[in-house]
Amino acid sequence: MDLNSYKLRNRRGNKVSAEFLEKSSKSEWNSFVDRSPQGSIFCYYEWLEFSTGNDFQILVYRENGKIVAGMPLPFYSTKKIRLPLLTQKMGVLFEDFSNIKYVTRLDKEKKIIYDFIDALQREKKSYSMHFDWHFDNWLPFYWRGYEQTTRYTYVIDFDSKTLDEIWKDMDERTRNSIRKAEKASVRVLKATDVRKFYDINKKTFERQGMRIPYSFEYVYKLYETFKNHISIFEAIDSNGNTHAMNFYIADNKSVYYLMSGTDPDLRSSGAQNLIQWEAIKHYYGKVRYFDFEGSMMENVEANFRKFGAVQKQYFNIYEQRLSDEVRKVLINIVKKLLPNRSK
Repeated sequence: MDLNSYKLRNRRGNKVSAEFLEKSSKSEWNSFVDRSPQGSIFCYYEWLEFSTGNDFQILVYRENGKIVAGMPLPFYSTKKIRLPLLTQKMGVLFEDFSNIKYVTRLDKEKKIIYDFIDALQREKKSYSMHFDWHFDNWLPFYWRGYEQTTRYTYVIDFDSKTLDEIWKDMDERTRNSIRKAEKASVRVLKATDVRKFYDINKKTFERQGMRIPYSFEYVYKLYETFKNHISIFEAIDSNGNTHAMNFYIADNKSVYYLMSGTDPDLRSSGAQNLIQWEAIKHYYGKVRYFDFEGSMMENVEANFRKFGAVQKQYFNIYEQRLSDEVRKVLINIVKKLLPNRSK
């Protein structure tokens, strides 16, 4: 069956408003992503093509032919809908409903989410996804048996602060670290050497006893595909030593701190903080939000917070579906434990 043109039906067999996006609607989808408060570069059609190897579907909800909600479904051919590598968030995206009465907005969101859930359950897909921090109403998922874990990121809203105010809001130790790097003649330059970035990024994982989760080929393809959205910054001293490199990706609303690496022997130079400050200055006025894509690791969270960024909570919403084989085993176990009522 051609899912691209298939109209979904709910459990009663009636047509619902959710449908799979047709491939010819690629530009329409990207325009919707740009309009949506929850939209990001990680939801662009091209990102889904790149990050899943073209294994995805997109559920859309239309009103009068116009997309007003969407739900990317990466790795659709598998049983588990999940985030691809280096993808920070997807989830459900809505049109800007801020001009709708609040009670009406909640009713509309509930209906849309229920239609999307009906589609997932019909296809027997398990689901686990990070949602954008602008998504604040997960109750419809809860009512349909889903669970969530609250996570946190840190964000600087450029519309609410001047650069001087951002500098003043930083922790004093962070500002001193930046001054230290500057006094040591460390300077920050734009870079294009993806191999050099990957190697120093890999060193950061190895220092922590971890294996880097993505290949050089994957990062290089990411860079080549989204070159116009990406900036790599390199901190280098007067002797030509590279202290640190950071990888940022931006859309029309936000810039995301996606990856980074620091030379293990030069970690105390303050170069990493200097890069962050230079990146903040670079993107100021170009986008609204500087998103650190916060970590739940305590030491990483502390570093983001010290830049004066504001904590934002977001949801990991999930439903784990048992395979048919596991379900049969559990049913047999329960039957054996229950008393034999025929006696």
